[in-house]
Amino acid sequence: MIFDDTIEHEAKNEADETRIVLLFDIWRPELSEQERTEIATLLGAIDAFSES
Repeated sequence: MIFDDTIEHEAKNEADETRIVLLFDIWRPELSEQERTEIATLLGAIDAFSES
């Protein structure tokens, strides 16, 4: 199952057993290479601003 975290959400494990979730980032397939580059540049600038 893939969780789309572009919208705010939360998840609970109400089972009696431990649940392990593997998280990783993937690009949305409808984005062009140009859009991916622009988003990566924007996110990099945000990270750099947040670190200062």
